[in-house]
Amino acid sequence: MKKTIWLATNSEDKIKEFNFLLDYFEIKTLKDIDKNIDIVEDGITFVDNAMIKAKYLSNLVKGIIIADDSGLCINNLNGFPGVHSKRWAGENISDWNIINNKLLDILKANDLNTIEKRSAYFNCTLAMIDTDSNISEIFEGKVDGYIGFDQAGSEGFAYDKVFIPNGYDKTFAQLGFEIKQQLSHRSIAIKKLANHLKNNYKF
Repeated sequence: MKKTIWLATNSEDKIKEFNFLLDYFEIKTLKDIDKNIDIVEDGITFVDNAMIKAKYLSNLVKGIIIADDSGLCINNLNGFPGVHSKRWAGENISDWNIINNKLLDILKANDLNTIEKRSAYFNCTLAMIDTDSNISEIFEGKVDGYIGFDQAGSEGFAYDKVFIPNGYDKTFAQLGFEIKQQLSHRSIAIKKLANHLKNNYKF
């Protein structure tokens, strides 16, 4: 019987990635409690927001709880959009094609017209709370790359259509799901979490 881990998200795309990389666990999410839960993420760092979500869920369920906060950071824009990656374009704008186009327009407006000037990275911060032992841990993953000049690809979500990881000439959305899981910021953080669980727990 698989050990249950609680994940503080409603995002189907994130759930898919966690299930793929932690397939030896049963992952339950906010959807298993109330699909309408929307946790306010008002921290100023990725760690803040990850812990806000983990702590919120720890008041509802017991056991091992994980939450992530992820974002795209563009070096020549002082890390923009960073922790605001999901909502900077407007609270009511959820179409990632629109958001990506707005981002590309900002890069053009700032004369960031070469690959070097468009350097960026994805960050993922995972917070884990074990309510049984009252222990919390943080795991982080980062992947460097740059922002392409147009949206490309049909897979993935969020900024996957514009982010090209170093060493490749295709976006995450073009490279596809399984290759992304070998490279991405979230996969790096999840693998660190998996090693921690393997070394410290008996399942």
